[in-house]
Amino acid sequence: MSVLRMWVLGVVALAVVLTAAPDLSAADPAAKKAAPEVFQRMVSIGASVSAGLDPNRLKKDVTIAAAMDAFVKGSHEEATDASDFTFFMDAKGKAKTLLEKAKKKKPTLVVALDFLFWFAYGVKSNDQRHADLQEGLAMLAQFECPVLLGDLPDMRNAVGTGQTGLTRKQAPSVGQLNKLNAAIKAWAKKRENVIMVPLAGYVGDVNAGRKVKVGKMKWPAGAKSTLLHRDQLHATVDGTVSLAYLALYTLDSKRKDVKSKHYEQSVKKVIKGLREEKQ
Repeated sequence: MSVLRMWVLGVVALAVVLTAAPDLSAADPAAKKAAPEVFQRMVSIGASVSAGLDPNRLKKDVTIAAAMDAFVKGSHEEATDASDFTFFMDAKGKAKTLLEKAKKKKPTLVVALDFLFWFAYGVKSNDQRHADLQEGLAMLAQFECPVLLGDLPDMRNAVGTGQTGLTRKQAPSVGQLNKLNAAIKAWAKKRENVIMVPLAGYVGDVNAGRKVKVGKMKWPAGAKSTLLHRDQLHATVDGTVSLAYLALYTLDSKRKDVKSKHYEQSVKKVIKGLREEKQ
């Protein structure tokens, strides 16, 4: 048998084997199954926490959008990050720019965990805080898709913690914060597409050093340094991923089309995966 004939027969045999080989991706239904419609075009809109700001390097780390992507199972478009860690410099102007970016994506889900923060915080009178908050809410009213909206946490622990923390004049009093949150909840109650994410309660537990338990997510008492940076205002990677899970768990509890099987239940697995991606 000639060398050429042997080569031809070898190629044919290989082709037969490859043709007969099973399609492993087809054998795994989860690999091709689409995620629920609400997850198809996710947009995260907000300030420095949504942006995953690392205050030590003054640059973005893991964003809420990236964390949402890592959690959601099934095929979907990559989540859009419409956040800006310089939001505090011009809340209204930055918000309008980010809003336009978000709207262009025709989102099926908007995650606005800290969008309202700088409408309420900042050096301004209490009357101005309330007026600005209404402007922020009016912007969010432009979305008809589901909106996961974070309430306002008490971040007075971040006063005087350094360059990326807060000044005393920027933080509203507890009384004012309660009034602002009441206004947000009243606004949300009138809109079926708005789902309130209990950010204030979560942050309150973290700051107080209490155990944190949300669905399958558990953090032991005293996990504050794991979830927050030293400025006590910005979330670490672990903290950002935990916030994304909080948002998803809240959505799961309010919508029949979202189940625990649609998103990863191990927060630590997601944290590990995102850290490995950065390496």
